[in-house]
Amino acid sequence: MSSSRSFYHRVLSGGTAVERLVRHFKISFPIGEGSVGVISSLQIADILERMNRLRSVELTLSGNLLFSGSRIWRALASQTSLCDLTLKYPYRYSLGSFLLPSSKELRNIRPLKTFHISTPRHYDTTVISAESDLGVILLNSRETLEELTLPTVAWDFPPFPNAPIDKGLIWPRVRSISTGTLEHSCHLDFNWAFPSARYLSTRGCLSTWNDSFNRPFLSRLESMEGLAHEFRSAFTSAAMKLRRVAY
Repeated sequence: MSSSRSFYHRVLSGGTAVERLVRHFKISFPIGEGSVGVISSLQIADILERMNRLRSVELTLSGNLLFSGSRIWRALASQTSLCDLTLKYPYRYSLGSFLLPSSKELRNIRPLKTFHISTPRHYDTTVISAESDLGVILLNSRETLEELTLPTVAWDFPPFPNAPIDKGLIWPRVRSISTGTLEHSCHLDFNWAFPSARYLSTRGCLSTWNDSFNRPFLSRLESMEGLAHEFRSAFTSAAMKLRRVAY
């Protein structure tokens, strides 16, 4: 904890020379305003605003960092070199309320190569649509995204086979996908949306993987993990040729 505070003061006192050197930033401990030895959320905002050449950021969104997020999101959106963003939610908060506030600060974030959102297993369902903040981020990154981790979601884009190509509902470069629980009404066409994906980690939704339109997607996979025994029939019927399986 003391080292993080020391880092904060070095950034503030080091001027542009220090600010331009840092490329990767990670906060993975609880954050609390006024706690002795603990860097505050306002200090996190100071750091992100000053270090304008970051390529990757990982934030554990606990404590009051959730409640002072607007400045954090604006700082992230202003990064011109950011490629990789990881947001971890260790507690049961509403993703829509805290990750992407109504002021829409993160909608303008530059196209990402990797985007990971990690939440507890029983987290509230997040709706992803063309109008949602998370959906806008995904659409803006559709030509660049290579790795994607989603929480428990309800996918509310139009059904892919019926959507015109110019809707942009394809992420052609994504190779690795990790999903939380998919809502039973989701029926996301992974084969259409992620034609290059070869690695899958999922908590699953049996109806999604039993959908016939997802069998070509399953048959291309080289690695999968997190699937319980009841999913084996769906994957067996897809004639998968896996190199790695982890339950």
